[in-house]
Amino acid sequence: MSWYFSMLGSFLPLEAMHLVVDKFIRRQFTGLNEVILTLLIYLRQELLQLQEGSLMLAFSNQRLIIRAASIDWS
Repeated sequence: MSWYFSMLGSFLPLEAMHLVVDKFIRRQFTGLNEVILTLLIYLRQELLQLQEGSLMLAFSNQRLIIRAASIDWS
């Protein structure tokens, strides 16, 4: 369970982390999966345009931190 929060906490702004915790309290792991799925859907076009080798780079912590800064988490 803790890897979910570690993963999301590495790029999600602290001001928005309460949304993830609230989702977890209300819907358990289903809520966390909804957050992750929403992020993937949001990034879908960007991810589909990547070449096979650069997909792993797109999911690196550093790249997610940079990309997450441009997302309105509210």
